[in-house]
Amino acid sequence: MSKAKKDEIEFINYAREKNAKYQLLELAIIAGNQPIGMIDLHSIDREDRQSEVGYWMVSKYQGKGNMTESLKH
Repeated sequence: MSKAKKDEIEFINYAREKNAKYQLLELAIIAGNQPIGMIDLHSIDREDRQSEVGYWMVSKYQGKGNMTESLKH
């Protein structure tokens, strides 16, 4: 198994564990039925009702307003 595939599996397992504990929410950004990026809420503080936002996007989709629109929803 390649390192990239191992990294992907490790990330998926990490995200699933954190999601199950309500510590992380991962959302995919889809365009043309293809994932082009992700947005996540992390450092979730349910008592204070706040979290931090993280995101990334495939470079060819950057600079076109896709992330701004995704964050609005």
